[in-house]
Amino acid sequence: MNSAKGLKITIVEADSDMSADEAFKRLGYAELAKKYSIKLKNISDDRVVKLLLPKSKKLSTLEVPENTINLLIILSQCPSLNVMLLSV
Repeated sequence: MNSAKGLKITIVEADSDMSADEAFKRLGYAELAKKYSIKLKNISDDRVVKLLLPKSKKLSTLEVPENTINLLIILSQCPSLNVMLLSV
């Protein structure tokens, strides 16, 4: 964890067959978050934002949780991850 000094780390999850908050506890993320000062975020609680995709051939809009927008911006600025973004 020394290489992460000064970074703000957030583990993001959404509700599925159980709430993300419950999953954080069951999977040990809550304990990990306390130990390393990591933020846990359930994006199912987020406001939904509609993104316009004017160059897309199949989707004209995409609805995403508000807190994922900054993540998408960061990922789009990482050339090695662009392939992952384009496949969404």
